[in-house]
Amino acid sequence: SVTELGARSEFQFCPVSPRTSTEAEADFHDELQMAIHLYLINRGILITPFHNMTLCCPSTTAEDVDKLISMLDQAITELLAIPGARE
Repeated sequence: SVTELGARSEFQFCPVSPRTSTEAEADFHDELQMAIHLYLINRGILITPFHNMTLCCPSTTAEDVDKLISMLDQAITELLAIPGARE
């Protein structure tokens, strides 16, 4: 799910956006988050290191956003291809 507030966007590993901090914490996956952060860093994309938040400045382009979405899609696809990843 994706939660947005102005220039801030955050993705979570749950089917429905959490409504409270308790719900958000319950859906937190440290190892998955770390793997995605490292995947993105190795491809030139840095998001906030303490959770999955992006902050978009006025100079952020549609191409920048498309690259982030594409890299997230690739990361998740590759991670799900690992044997046992869906268990």
